[in-house]
Amino acid sequence: MSNEQIKELSDGLERSGYRFLWVLKTSKVDKEDKEDLKNLLGEPFLDRTKSRGVVVKGWVSQQDILEHAAVGGFVSHCGWNSVMEAARKEFG
Repeated sequence: MSNEQIKELSDGLERSGYRFLWVLKTSKVDKEDKEDLKNLLGEPFLDRTKSRGVVVKGWVSQQDILEHAAVGGFVSHCGWNSVMEAARKEFG
């Protein structure tokens, strides 16, 4: 996503009022992802949402997250693994 798209998504998450986990990627390879969260999202956003949102940079087990009972929705770039894991969550 572009920086502008990241900013728009952060605004939507904040305005939604819902709890969220956002795994934010700015490159295809984790070790090449050097951008700091405070630079991308701004410290005010992180402070305002810290009681109901978590933003993570780096690898996470998407399958473990999707298997958690608290997950009610999932937004993805729609890569094949994401589609399969989401389908498994829904129908598994």
